[in-house]
Amino acid sequence: IGATGEYLTEEAQVVVMAGGSIESPRLWLNSGLPNPNDWVGRGMTDHFFDGVTGVFPSDTGSTRGPGSAARADFPGRGSIQTLTLMPGIAAGLGFNLSDAGMAGFYNNGLPDASGADASGRLVGPLLKNVMSEIDRLMSLLIVTDDDVQAENRVTLSDTQPPDEHGPVPRVIMRQRERTARTLGNRDFLAAKAVELLRAAGANQVY
Repeated sequence: IGATGEYLTEEAQVVVMAGGSIESPRLWLNSGLPNPNDWVGRGMTDHFFDGVTGVFPSDTGSTRGPGSAARADFPGRGSIQTLTLMPGIAAGLGFNLSDAGMAGFYNNGLPDASGADASGRLVGPLLKNVMSEIDRLMSLLIVTDDDVQAENRVTLSDTQPPDEHGPVPRVIMRQRERTARTLGNRDFLAAKAVELLRAAGANQVY
Protein backbone atom coordinates (compact mmCIF):
# COMPACT_ATOMS: atom_id res chain seq x y z
CA ILE A 1 0.00 0.00 0.00
CA GLY A 2 1.40 3.39 -0.98
CA ALA A 3 1.70 6.43 1.31
CA THR A 4 -1.65 7.80 0.10
CA GLY A 5 -3.48 4.49 0.50
CA GLU A 6 -3.46 3.24 -3.09
CA TYR A 7 -2.54 -0.38 -3.85
CA LEU A 8 0.55 -0.99 -5.99
CA THR A 9 1.58 -4.21 -7.71
CA GLU A 10 5.07 -5.07 -8.94
CA GLU A 11 6.13 -8.23 -10.73
CA ALA A 12 9.69 -9.54 -10.76
CA GLN A 13 11.60 -12.80 -10.95
CA VAL A 14 13.61 -11.85 -7.86
CA VAL A 15 12.62 -9.65 -4.91
CA VAL A 16 15.24 -8.52 -2.41
CA MET A 17 13.89 -7.91 1.08
CA ALA A 18 16.06 -5.23 2.72
CA GLY A 19 14.21 -4.05 5.81
CA GLY A 20 17.01 -4.74 8.27
CA SER A 21 17.84 -7.70 10.48
CA ILE A 22 14.65 -7.37 12.56
CA GLU A 23 12.04 -5.95 10.18
CA SER A 24 12.91 -8.24 7.24
CA PRO A 25 11.98 -11.48 9.05
CA ARG A 26 8.97 -9.74 10.59
CA LEU A 27 7.73 -8.73 7.14
CA TRP A 28 8.37 -12.22 5.78
CA LEU A 29 6.56 -13.95 8.64
CA ASN A 30 3.65 -11.50 8.59
CA SER A 31 3.26 -11.96 4.83
CA GLY A 32 2.63 -15.69 5.04
CA LEU A 33 5.59 -16.47 2.78
CA PRO A 34 6.98 -20.02 2.89
CA ASN A 35 9.40 -20.96 5.66
CA PRO A 36 9.89 -24.70 5.05
CA ASN A 37 13.09 -25.14 7.06
CA ASP A 38 12.15 -22.65 9.85
CA TRP A 39 15.30 -20.58 9.23
CA VAL A 40 13.58 -17.23 8.54
CA GLY A 41 14.80 -14.91 11.31
CA ARG A 42 17.25 -17.43 12.76
CA GLY A 43 20.97 -16.91 13.25
CA MET A 44 20.85 -13.28 14.38
CA THR A 45 24.19 -11.96 15.65
CA ASP A 46 24.99 -8.92 17.80
CA HIS A 47 28.80 -8.88 17.48
CA PHE A 48 29.41 -9.15 21.26
CA PHE A 49 30.52 -5.56 21.80
CA ASP A 50 33.05 -4.54 24.41
CA GLY A 51 34.96 -1.34 25.12
CA VAL A 52 38.61 -0.68 25.95
CA THR A 53 39.70 2.79 27.11
CA GLY A 54 43.16 4.26 27.53
CA VAL A 55 44.18 7.22 29.70
CA PHE A 56 46.87 9.30 27.98
CA PRO A 57 49.42 11.78 29.37
CA SER A 58 48.19 14.55 27.05
CA ASP A 59 44.91 15.95 25.77
CA THR A 60 43.21 13.69 23.21
CA GLY A 61 40.30 16.05 22.51
CA SER A 62 37.93 13.18 23.16
CA THR A 63 34.96 15.42 24.05
CA ARG A 64 35.45 18.14 21.44
CA GLY A 65 34.66 18.47 17.75
CA PRO A 66 33.10 15.93 15.41
CA GLY A 67 33.65 12.27 16.04
CA SER A 68 36.10 10.51 13.78
CA ALA A 69 36.09 6.82 13.05
CA ALA A 70 39.01 4.54 12.31
CA ARG A 71 38.71 0.79 11.97
CA ALA A 72 41.12 -2.13 12.08
CA ASP A 73 39.82 -5.41 10.65
CA PHE A 74 41.02 -8.82 11.80
CA PRO A 75 39.54 -11.37 9.34
CA GLY A 76 37.73 -14.17 11.13
CA ARG A 77 38.00 -12.29 14.43
CA GLY A 78 36.12 -9.02 13.95
CA SER A 79 37.16 -5.38 14.11
CA ILE A 80 38.29 -2.61 16.44
CA GLN A 81 36.84 0.88 15.95
CA THR A 82 37.50 4.21 17.61
CA LEU A 83 34.78 5.71 19.80
CA THR A 84 34.28 9.42 20.40
CA LEU A 85 31.98 9.79 23.39
CA MET A 86 30.38 12.63 25.32
CA PRO A 87 31.16 12.49 29.07
CA GLY A 88 27.83 11.01 30.14
CA ILE A 89 27.92 8.36 27.44
CA ALA A 90 31.55 7.57 28.25
CA ALA A 91 30.64 6.92 31.89
CA GLY A 92 27.42 5.06 31.17
CA LEU A 93 28.36 3.12 28.04
CA GLY A 94 32.11 3.19 27.63
CA PHE A 95 32.82 1.94 31.15
CA ASN A 96 29.73 -0.18 31.71
CA LEU A 97 29.64 -2.30 28.56
CA SER A 98 31.73 -5.20 29.80
CA ASP A 99 30.34 -8.57 30.89
CA ALA A 100 33.50 -9.08 32.98
CA GLY A 101 31.87 -8.08 36.25
CA MET A 102 32.88 -5.03 38.25
CA ALA A 103 36.54 -3.97 38.27
CA GLY A 104 38.09 -4.74 41.65
CA PHE A 105 35.07 -6.72 42.90
CA TYR A 106 34.26 -9.72 40.66
CA ASN A 107 34.84 -10.84 37.06
CA ASN A 108 31.96 -13.22 36.24
CA GLY A 109 34.57 -15.93 35.68
CA LEU A 110 36.07 -14.13 32.68
CA PRO A 111 39.81 -13.48 32.35
CA ASP A 112 41.23 -9.98 32.51
CA ALA A 113 42.01 -8.48 29.12
CA SER A 114 45.68 -9.15 28.47
CA GLY A 115 47.78 -6.19 29.61
CA ALA A 116 44.91 -4.08 30.97
CA ASP A 117 45.14 -2.35 34.35
CA ALA A 118 41.63 -3.58 35.20
CA SER A 119 38.78 -5.41 33.48
CA GLY A 120 35.06 -5.10 34.04
CA ARG A 121 32.76 -2.16 34.67
CA LEU A 122 34.32 0.84 36.39
CA VAL A 123 32.47 2.07 39.48
CA GLY A 124 33.05 4.23 42.55
CA PRO A 125 36.40 6.01 43.07
CA LEU A 126 38.00 4.29 40.06
CA LEU A 127 35.29 5.55 37.72
CA LYS A 128 35.51 9.02 39.28
CA ASN A 129 39.28 9.15 38.85
CA VAL A 130 39.18 8.02 35.23
CA MET A 131 36.32 10.39 34.36
CA SER A 132 38.29 13.29 35.86
CA GLU A 133 40.68 12.74 32.93
CA ILE A 134 37.90 12.86 30.33
CA ASP A 135 39.94 14.91 27.84
CA ARG A 136 42.86 12.48 28.05
CA LEU A 137 40.86 9.38 27.13
CA MET A 138 40.65 7.34 23.96
CA SER A 139 38.10 4.53 23.68
CA LEU A 140 38.02 1.59 21.28
CA LEU A 141 34.96 -0.49 20.44
CA ILE A 142 35.37 -4.22 19.95
CA VAL A 143 33.05 -5.79 17.35
CA THR A 144 33.43 -9.57 17.25
CA ASP A 145 32.85 -11.92 14.35
CA ASP A 146 30.18 -14.11 15.98
CA ASP A 147 29.29 -17.69 15.24
CA VAL A 148 25.77 -17.99 13.85
CA GLN A 149 23.55 -19.79 16.35
CA ALA A 150 20.10 -20.96 15.33
CA GLU A 151 18.67 -20.23 18.80
CA ASN A 152 19.29 -16.49 18.31
CA ARG A 153 16.41 -15.30 16.21
CA VAL A 154 13.64 -12.90 15.32
CA THR A 155 10.12 -14.27 15.45
CA LEU A 156 6.66 -12.77 16.01
CA SER A 157 5.52 -11.74 19.48
CA ASP A 158 2.54 -13.49 21.01
CA THR A 159 2.55 -11.27 24.13
CA GLN A 160 2.72 -7.71 22.74
CA PRO A 161 -0.20 -6.16 20.85
CA PRO A 162 0.21 -5.87 17.08
CA ASP A 163 0.65 -2.49 15.44
CA GLU A 164 -0.83 -1.28 12.15
CA HIS A 165 1.52 -3.62 10.26
CA GLY A 166 0.60 -6.78 12.17
CA PRO A 167 2.35 -8.75 14.93
CA VAL A 168 5.48 -7.02 16.24
CA PRO A 169 8.89 -8.74 16.28
CA ARG A 170 10.25 -10.68 19.21
CA VAL A 171 14.05 -10.83 19.43
CA ILE A 172 15.60 -13.82 21.22
CA MET A 173 19.32 -13.63 22.03
CA ARG A 174 20.83 -16.37 24.20
CA GLN A 175 23.83 -14.25 25.13
CA ARG A 176 25.09 -16.53 27.91
CA GLU A 177 25.39 -19.46 25.53
CA ARG A 178 27.95 -18.01 23.12
CA THR A 179 30.34 -20.39 21.40
CA ALA A 180 33.97 -20.81 22.40
CA ARG A 181 35.04 -19.19 19.12
CA THR A 182 32.92 -16.08 19.74
CA LEU A 183 34.31 -15.78 23.28
CA GLY A 184 37.84 -16.31 21.98
CA ASN A 185 37.35 -13.60 19.35
CA ARG A 186 36.41 -11.06 22.00
CA ASP A 187 39.40 -12.00 24.17
CA PHE A 188 41.68 -11.70 21.13
CA LEU A 189 40.31 -8.30 20.11
CA ALA A 190 40.41 -6.97 23.69
CA ALA A 191 44.09 -7.89 23.93
CA LYS A 192 44.76 -6.22 20.56
CA ALA A 193 42.94 -3.07 21.69
CA VAL A 194 45.04 -2.94 24.87
CA GLU A 195 48.17 -3.42 22.77
CA LEU A 196 47.19 -0.59 20.39
CA LEU A 197 46.42 1.85 23.20
CA ARG A 198 49.70 1.03 24.98
CA ALA A 199 51.63 1.50 21.74
CA ALA A 200 49.92 4.88 21.25
CA GLY A 201 51.16 6.00 24.69
CA ALA A 202 48.34 5.24 27.15
CA ASN A 203 49.42 5.24 30.80
CA GLN A 204 46.45 3.15 31.97
CA VAL A 205 44.05 0.91 30.07
CA TYR A 206 40.64 -0.29 31.27
